[in-house]
Amino acid sequence: MRDPFVIVAVVAFLISGQASLAQSSGCSGIVVPGERSMAPVRLMAVGASGGRVHFVEEAGAGRQGCPSPSPQCQRKAFVVPGDRVLVGVPAGDYVCASYISPDARRLKGQFAETHGLLPLKALLPVRPTEDDAWIGIWQRSSEAEIKISRAALGRLAVKGEATFGALDAGRRARGAVNSGELEGEALPVGGGLAIGWQYVDPIAPFPEGAPDCRARLRLFGHYLVVEDNMQCGGANVTFTGIYVRRK
Repeated sequence: MRDPFVIVAVVAFLISGQASLAQSSGCSGIVVPGERSMAPVRLMAVGASGGRVHFVEEAGAGRQGCPSPSPQCQRKAFVVPGDRVLVGVPAGDYVCASYISPDARRLKGQFAETHGLLPLKALLPVRPTEDDAWIGIWQRSSEAEIKISRAALGRLAVKGEATFGALDAGRRARGAVNSGELEGEALPVGGGLAIGWQYVDPIAPFPEGAPDCRARLRLFGHYLVVEDNMQCGGANVTFTGIYVRRK
C-alpha cells in the first residue's frame, strides 16, 4: 500500500512548480551565498529501486536535447539510493538539486557540494525532521558556523559567526577580513526559525531596507539551510548557504 503522506507530498511538490523556475534554468546550487532568493526548498531522497542516479546536463551550447536520459547528457557525478538531496522547483521531469554527504570533510575550507539536475522520478519526499535535530554546531565552511542550543519555554538559541576574506591570505595580511554575528532565540515554526528584531515568521520575506540583521533557518535532515538579509556583518559577510552538522 502506498504511503498517503508520500502521495500528498508529491502532489503538493508538483503543484509548487507553478512558481518561478529560476533554479532549474541555471542550476548553480539550491542556496547561493550572497543571493536572497527565498526560493522553495525541499528535502527528498533517492528511491530504493535501481542503483546510481547520475546528475544530468542542462540545456546549453553543445548539449542539444538536454536534459534527457541520453548518455550525452549524463554527468559523472551521481547519488545512490538513500542519499538525501535538497531540491528546488521542478521543471518538467527534472529538478535542480544540491547534495552534501553527511560525512563530508572540508577541503580548502569548503564542504564538497554536488549540484545539478536530477530526474524527479528517482526521488521521494522525506518526512519532516523532529525539533531535537536542531541542536548542535553547524558549519557552511570555515568562514561560517552556527551553534543551536536549547533555551527556555521551548525556544532555541542561535549564535553564529561568519567572515568574508578569511580564506584569502592577501586579505588576512592586509587586515581586510570582514566579520559578522547572528544571535537570537525563537520557537521553531513549520520547520523553520526566524531570527531578528520583530521577525517571527520564517516563511515571510525580509522587509526591504531593514538595517538590522534578520535570518531564517530551515532544517532538512542533515542539512541546515540559512538565508539572511545581508545585514549581519561587514561588507559581503553573509550567513546564507547550506550547513552540515559538525561531528
